[in-house]
Amino acid sequence: VVGGSDDTVDAVGAIGGGPPLRPAGTEDRMRFLCDDGKYNSLERRLYARWMWWLTGVRKPQEYREIYLEHLGELEEALTETPGPFLFGDDITLADIRFVPMLERQIASLLYFKGYDVRDEEEWPHICSWLAAWEARPSYAATKSDHYTHSRALPPQLSGGCSIEDTPEREAAAARIDSLPAGNCSSPWREPGWDRSAPHASRAEAARRLVHGQARIVRFAARAAGTP
Repeated sequence: VVGGSDDTVDAVGAIGGGPPLRPAGTEDRMRFLCDDGKYNSLERRLYARWMWWLTGVRKPQEYREIYLEHLGELEEALTETPGPFLFGDDITLADIRFVPMLERQIASLLYFKGYDVRDEEEWPHICSWLAAWEARPSYAATKSDHYTHSRALPPQLSGGCSIEDTPEREAAAARIDSLPAGNCSSPWREPGWDRSAPHASRAEAARRLVHGQARIVRFAARAAGTP
C-alpha cells in the first residue's frame, strides 16, 4: 500500500506509459519550484504566505503584499517555458504539487478576502495554466468548488479564517453562498466548470452516491465514534 500524496505521485510516475513527471535535466528548477526537501521551495513559501493572509489579523495589508509577491513568482515561472504548464506542454510533479493548493487559495481568498486570483489581466499565465488543467477530464473529475472549500477550510484551521470587511468580499461571499441553490438569483458562475451537460452531471453524482452509500454514511458519521 502506498501512503502519502507525494509517494503516490512517485509510484504513478514509476509505472510509465506517459511523459515523465520528473523530466531529465530539470532537477534544479524542480527543486526551486517544489522539491527541495525542506520549506524553501516556491510551492511551500506560497503556501505559508497564503496561511499568513488567510488567518492573520495583525497586518492584513502586509500579509496580502507578501502573498502577491510570491504569486508573482509563480506567474513568472509560467512564462519561462513554452506550453501552459511549468515545464511546457505536459504536466509534471511541479504542476501536481501546485494545483491542489492553488485551488484552495483561489476559493478561500475570494470568499474571505474578496481577492480574485483568477484575474486574467493581472495573472494571465496562471489563468491559462488553470484552464489547461481544467481541460483534462482526470482533473475535472476530482477538483472541488468554492462553496466546499469555503466550508471545509475553517474547521481544518484551528484559528479559523480572518474575514476582511469590504464590499468586494461581501459580494463574492454572497455569490459563493448561492452555489448550492444553483445560482438561481445570480448570473454569476464559478469559473472552470463545464456546464454543457448539467443533467448528465447530476445523474453521475446520483449514481456515485448510490454506489458508495455505505462508505459515505460511515465517513459522514465518523464524529459519532465507534459503537
